[in-house]
Amino acid sequence: MWLTYRKTSEHDVCQVSDFSTCLLGNIRPLRVSLFCGTDRTVTGKPSTLTSHTPSATSTSTIPDASRRLGTSSSSGTSGINNSTHASGILNDAHISQIPTSDLLSSLPSSLDRNYLNFPFLTDRKTFNYLNEKCTKVMFIMRGLSGSGKSSIARMIKSAFKHVVICSADDFFYRPGGIYVFDEALLGAAHETCQKKAKKACLGQVPIVVIDNTNVRRWELRFYTALANSTGYVTVLVEPKTPWRWNAADLAARSLHGVSAEVLERKIAMFDDVIPLYYGWFPNKTHSHHLIRLCLKSFGECLSKLPDFKRDLAKEFRIQSESTDEEITKGILSAYSEGTSSPLLHCTSKFCARGKVPEAGQYHQRSDVQQACGRMFVLQVAGLVFTHKSVGARVSLRPSESALFSRPEETDWDLNKSSASQTEQKASKQDLVNDSLEDYYEMLANGNRKDKKNPSRFLKKQQRKQKQALKQGKPVEGDSVMEKNGRVHIPDLEVSQLETAADESGISKADEVVSLAELFPSLNFFKSSRSAHFTIKTARGVESREVNFDILHACDVEGATSYTKSSFVPVSHGHACYYGDSLCCVYFEKPLHVRTLFSGYY
Repeated sequence: MWLTYRKTSEHDVCQVSDFSTCLLGNIRPLRVSLFCGTDRTVTGKPSTLTSHTPSATSTSTIPDASRRLGTSSSSGTSGINNSTHASGILNDAHISQIPTSDLLSSLPSSLDRNYLNFPFLTDRKTFNYLNEKCTKVMFIMRGLSGSGKSSIARMIKSAFKHVVICSADDFFYRPGGIYVFDEALLGAAHETCQKKAKKACLGQVPIVVIDNTNVRRWELRFYTALANSTGYVTVLVEPKTPWRWNAADLAARSLHGVSAEVLERKIAMFDDVIPLYYGWFPNKTHSHHLIRLCLKSFGECLSKLPDFKRDLAKEFRIQSESTDEEITKGILSAYSEGTSSPLLHCTSKFCARGKVPEAGQYHQRSDVQQACGRMFVLQVAGLVFTHKSVGARVSLRPSESALFSRPEETDWDLNKSSASQTEQKASKQDLVNDSLEDYYEMLANGNRKDKKNPSRFLKKQQRKQKQALKQGKPVEGDSVMEKNGRVHIPDLEVSQLETAADESGISKADEVVSLAELFPSLNFFKSSRSAHFTIKTARGVESREVNFDILHACDVEGATSYTKSSFVPVSHGHACYYGDSLCCVYFEKPLHVRTLFSGYY
């Protein structure tokens, strides 16, 4: 049986009796409408086709709607209206004029909107962001024949301004729009599809859609590598239709006559593709702007903080005889950007393609999958410069923090706690050693009872220390044992700080303040405090080192007392040098960076 469609407008959109049937039944009319010419013809399975009265301007044969949507026409639950009417037609021009929040509501009421509930189609801010020419996204469809993936691809094509769809199926269309599949030519079909995708990406077409089944991970590699190298964010898209894993239903809906047995094998082979990491990706333009801003601020810090410049010059072994300009250039040239992608990213979870603990659980979380392809505005609150890395600190909002899962923070805190306990044990051992010294002295000069019972002597010494502590009396030595067994070190810092303040005459305008008071947008003492964009790293340093540089900066900041004179002004904020090649810049107002959440494959 032949399905014939005729051109009805300059958009070559076919009028059909049931748009929802066409959209979710994986029928070709909307896809075929993208071809040029007057008549379009494709083949279909006779067993899945029934006849309908064509309109005056088109000839079409449409499958039974209740069968295609997996419902019974007699039950009255499908709500499919099989009569031809204008409201059942959603052409390219129609969609492009619909505000994104109204996109799904503009579809026929018979259509289950959950099937197209993707943030890039339903979220207004995301929709507008993707319609900007500087935003580059590659949507890679994944799904078996008949699952509805091509319908989503056509919706993307219709909804956005600049889209190229690349499909191996296109290779099998003959003049006149006839689809003739030949398995022997499948390799050539995919090669043609890859060439089309490469041409589109090199030409910087804003949105590129790869409309193939992509069952195995290796089938995606060419496209993900292409996207990474050309500055595209990759978003994997799988249909949400309830029959997508039902081989019998898929076979009934497949245009190409794929049997249920073949589809069963395909379902069993379908790879769960876990990315290298999930995160937020600004587009190439915003990435370059942020990099330039960071490097400008870095240069200012080198100019205004001579100790910082001197310490970095020592780290990089730059000759002291060099001029200031040569030293600055030498320092800046010691850092390099990542080469895998021109896009910056703020990692939410490092997955190592499923090889790290809890990566699979994170990947399968519904909130993570629902966030993929959604636009988020991240707040960049400051910068961190060390001899290892240059990083931009990100303050995450609650909705973003929920997606943030970095075990480095937990490990850092555990290691810090372990180190603290080790120090406490060492201090306790010092007390024991002091007591042993007293004991040896006692052996030489003490009484006979203590000499016969050393443990009695040590316990007596501990009781003396505790009794003195209880009565508030001073105990010899720099530290004493508290009731809970912890070592108490006399607090001299407060008195020393007050003395220093009195001597220097610090005014109320320059009184000691917390970092949070000076820069309220900062988020350094909560979970997700290590969120960042890696700007550059020193040669031989892995990008993950920025995590530890920022966590170390948080510890240093928490142990530092500030006055307003602790900072020097730089562009957008103030800088503070902490020594040991650690310099931080704090923005007076956070910079807002639009990003797209997805995985890096």
